[in-house]
Amino acid sequence: MSSLESYYLKGNPFTIVPSRTSPFWADRVKFKGEIEKAVEFTLYGTQSQIIACIYGDWGCGKTHAMNYFSNEEILRKIADTAKIPADRALLSIPTIFPINEVFNSLYLDIIYRHLIPKLDEMLEFLAKQKTPIAPLQTEGSLEEKLRDLTIGEDMARVLPQFTTRDKAMLVRRYLSRTASRGDLTDLGVAKGIETNGEMLTALTDVMKLFTKTKYSRIFIWIDDCERIDEVPGKAMFEFQYFLRDILDLMPERLTLIVNFTLYPGEEISERMKYLGPAVQSRISKIITVGYFDHDDYLQYVEDLLENSRKRPRGVTIPKYFPFSQGCLDNLFQILEKSTSNLQPRTVNRVLSSLLEHGLRESIPLIDDKYLDKLKEEVYAVMAS
Repeated sequence: MSSLESYYLKGNPFTIVPSRTSPFWADRVKFKGEIEKAVEFTLYGTQSQIIACIYGDWGCGKTHAMNYFSNEEILRKIADTAKIPADRALLSIPTIFPINEVFNSLYLDIIYRHLIPKLDEMLEFLAKQKTPIAPLQTEGSLEEKLRDLTIGEDMARVLPQFTTRDKAMLVRRYLSRTASRGDLTDLGVAKGIETNGEMLTALTDVMKLFTKTKYSRIFIWIDDCERIDEVPGKAMFEFQYFLRDILDLMPERLTLIVNFTLYPGEEISERMKYLGPAVQSRISKIITVGYFDHDDYLQYVEDLLENSRKRPRGVTIPKYFPFSQGCLDNLFQILEKSTSNLQPRTVNRVLSSLLEHGLRESIPLIDDKYLDKLKEEVYAVMAS
């Protein structure tokens, strides 16, 4: 059995789950460019909007795009292009359409997993500023500054207590809707966050703190939105309400992006009807994820291999190694005949399987003859 080092690789290039911490984009130049332009376009104004409805088949790269464009380094490059000041960042919040308790689940995912971990930094920043952003004019307490940012009275009273060690956990419980009656008394508020409307108000209050201090804009990505037809009618209306009203309550510096997978033969208009007319009317751009042709496919494989490549000094490595181009060409023909819409996930799964077999059998080069030997395995992987 060989190791990946024998193929001059640092790891399996065809890992299916994309990384959020190490951004990498393989080929799909048109798709990437469309998202970059859509994101950049929002930075030239302040209005909140649903900028893009991204749709395509399973495995076409929608989730990878969400993770890639949620990386701080990538967002900083786009912000620099739009000449956003270096001290004003972009924040992307990746989330997934929930099957259960749609409203509460989205609220908790956004506020607990993404906003609370940065809350102390935002409050510290605000506390040090006399006038961080117009129309803030007060030099008074943190609570007074929060009120000047049009943050609600209860939230303005609660948030400053997050900076004190003995109250930080109480604030966490308040925001996560688990505060007891005693917790609420200690925080100085009469009631907790209970209704859907109160959740939206709380969420937008916290987001206003972010966008009026260190962040120029917040992007909320919601992946797997095709699940909307799997939930009861009440949950579907909750999702429509969430999208519509969060834009009303946060009229500036918020962008929503939704990802859809279409069923075979389905049109995007059929899927979008689940969003309701009020939400559909606010969608400013629809982005389609296309299929691979032969050149796209080869460039995609080359980019993935290069990203994982180890390059010892003095060693010349063919660009597709450990695969021969003949192997890749023949594989493309197999894949193209078996599926009318070739997508990255299919390519990744098949090449990962071929790579594992080659390592197990210590094959020096995975060529068209070795592919022919494993043809049944290829069909099995595609069918699984």
